[in-house]
Order: sequence, then C-alpha cells, then structure tokens
Amino acid sequence: MTDDVQRAAGLHKLAVAEGAVPMGQHVCTGRRSAVWEVAERAGWTRNVALARLREAERQGLLSPPPADFEVPDLPDENPDVDALIEARTAAFRRKQVSREARRLIPVTVRLDGPIGILHMGDPHVDDDGCDWPRLRRHVDLAQTTKGLLAGNAGDMTNNWVGRLARLYAAQSTTAAQAWKLAEWFIGAVPWLYLIGGNHDAWSGDGDPVKWMAKQAGVPYETHGARLALHLPNGREIRVNARHDFRGASQWNPAHGPGKAAQLGPPDHIFVCGHKHVFGQGWHRQPNGVWSCALRVGTYKVFDGYADALGFPEHNLPAVVTLIFPDADEEGLIEVVKDPERAAEFLTWARARHAAGKTVRPCEAKAA
Repeated sequence: MTDDVQRAAGLHKLAVAEGAVPMGQHVCTGRRSAVWEVAERAGWTRNVALARLREAERQGLLSPPPADFEVPDLPDENPDVDALIEARTAAFRRKQVSREARRLIPVTVRLDGPIGILHMGDPHVDDDGCDWPRLRRHVDLAQTTKGLLAGNAGDMTNNWVGRLARLYAAQSTTAAQAWKLAEWFIGAVPWLYLIGGNHDAWSGDGDPVKWMAKQAGVPYETHGARLALHLPNGREIRVNARHDFRGASQWNPAHGPGKAAQLGPPDHIFVCGHKHVFGQGWHRQPNGVWSCALRVGTYKVFDGYADALGFPEHNLPAVVTLIFPDADEEGLIEVVKDPERAAEFLTWARARHAAGKTVRPCEAKAA
C-alpha cells in the first residue's frame, strides 16, 4: 500500500508538470484531471487513484507546484488579537477607575465655621454683552472673601464653530483674545468646581478650557461634577453641579435641577446654568435633607439671540449659597441673590463663629 501511495504521488507530480489540473482544483474545458492521468498510467480505477492520492496528501507527499512568482509575507501594522484584547481591557479599566473616582468627588474643606459658594452663571467672557464690571466684582469677592468658594456652570466663551463662526464678525473680541480672557478668568478664582458647557464642548476633545484648567490646577469636568464637601465638624455637604439638567418647563426655570433633586440622589445643592435665566426651588428628601435646586443665569446680559426671539428677562448671573455647618437641616443652607451682601454677611458670621458665638442662619436674610 505504501508503495502504491508513493507511486500515485509521483504520477500526480508528473501529470501536473505536463499540464494536468491538480487534485482538488476545478478542471477547465480542454484540460485533463491529474487524477484521471494517475488512474490511466497506473492501471487503476479513478476511485482507487483518488483514494491513494488522498492518502498521499494526508502524508504530505503532494506538494503544490511552485508559483511563477512569490510575494513575501508582510508584517501587519496592527497588534495581534491577543495584544489588542489586553489593550482594550486595560483601557476599560482606566476608564472604570476614572468614572468611579468621579461618581462622588471627596473635597476636604479646612475652613471651620460658615462657608459660602458663589455659583457663577455662563460667563461668555468674549461677548460684547458680557457684564464685565459685575464679573470683575464677583471675581474680587471670590479672591478676597475668606470662606467664599466659587463654581461656574460652563460656556466660558462663545467659541463659535462651524456655521456659527460667522458670528465672530459681530463681536469686537477675536477668537485669540477670547482664549486670553478665558485663561485669566480660570486662573483668577479659587474654583470648587468648573463645568464645561455646550459652547465649550464644540471644541471636541481638544477643548482649550480643559487644558487651561489643568495648567492652573483647577478641577474641570466636561458635563457635570458631584462633590462631597467634608467639613471640619464632620458634616458632609453634597453639591451636584451640571451645565444643565434634563427637563424643562415654561412655568418654572428651576424645573431641571428640581426634577434631578426629586429623582436623583439626596444631595444638598443641585445647580446648573445654560438657559440664561434664574430659578430657585426646594425639595425635602425622605431622609430629611433639604435639596436646593438652582439655575443661575449668565453674565451675557445683552444677547442679540434672546432679543430676536423675544425671550423675557429672567436673568441673574450669580447667587451665593451660605452653609452653616452647625445648623439643623432646615437652616443648613441659605440662598442669597446678592453676592456682595452674601460676602459681607459671611465675613461677619465667620468672625462671630471664631469668637465662639452662635450664628443663626435666618440672619443671612436680614443682613
């Protein structure tokens, strides 16, 4: 049998060299099959020849005929599948760690006594309608008032892109000047939170605000941030800040953050901007926490788009939430719509606390 298999392999090789079609390949019109050639030359039936050729193939005795030319096997620029799977696994784990760390960002507050958060609305610092006198006053407050932290809801500049880039012709500030103003603003304030808005997001992954914030050591999140402020007396205040919350109502400007307060985690402050209007509301959580729902307006007080569509004036660029760590839940947080008055009261309240005297939260309204 072995001799017959070897003989079949030799006859097959000879037949292929003479132009016959190798076993397993389609036989075109006018050409002979190497299987038939082997059968005729060996005096076997076709089935016997085919069986012995298949055994020869199994034993590796049938080598393909040499090609007329040969192309080298080129290396692949992509990693092999095992390396690719490992890389994707590592990328997911990095993203997982990053997301988990931002689920509730712990913030250690070393300021004993009452503190405040200046919630600043959409700046649009390069717009001709930006109220720079008021913006500068509020920056000064954040810089000089002990215990007053600051946060911003996004839309640092107009950042016109695409078809909206034509609007640069309608403002006196160039795009290059806009980034200089934004860089100053980012570095001028001790930010507790800094949120990217839809205008900032138009830059895509190359958001200059994100780079500027990193250079200034400022916390910056693209869409929103949820913070847990750990105060010296052991109290925890949770701040949920976004550029906007889902939900809108023509009757209630604070509907979005209010809806988040009702459906979301029992945080103390829900704050957003985006719509250039002011709104405020309160919601008592089942665990006794009073959630403050805030929508701050914009420093862009003159807005051609709002004028063209006839939007009513409901703007307030910034508010301050005063936090009294030693108060009960009802008096823990007070909202003051005048940042200057809030800063004055906070300075007085902190001095009173440092002297060992109590501060009643309701005094913030009367101050």
